[in-house]
Amino acid sequence: IGFAVPIDTIRPVANGIISGGKPRHAWIGIVGETLTPQLSRQLGLADAAGVVLRSVEDGGPAKKAGLVGSTAPDNRPPRGGDVIVAVAGESIADFGDLTQEISSRSVGDRIDLTVLRDGRRITVTLTLADRPASQEGTCNQ
Repeated sequence: IGFAVPIDTIRPVANGIISGGKPRHAWIGIVGETLTPQLSRQLGLADAAGVVLRSVEDGGPAKKAGLVGSTAPDNRPPRGGDVIVAVAGESIADFGDLTQEISSRSVGDRIDLTVLRDGRRITVTLTLADRPASQEGTCNQ
């Protein structure tokens, strides 16, 4: 069985192993979900695309940059949370796009995120951290 991994995803991990002896994975500290057309309508975000934030990890880069997670219970639409719509000027259509944009960068890189908050677009800058061991294998970024 074989599979392909883009070099932009592997390069930062390989550089971490070469320079420090262990892999380092860029992380922003969020739990989010793709903003589908149905969810966009439920939240009153006409035709928006991106990743809506369910929660923001305490002490993570997203929290330090001022990103806001949803105030709704987990089984309800994630109202009140920021929606990431672009990373470094590149549009984000879904969680896969966000993961690709983050994982293709190195720990310590500073990036600009374009976010929808209260119907306005704002830009926040954050510094990517190394994903903590407690987050290994989870479906968050």
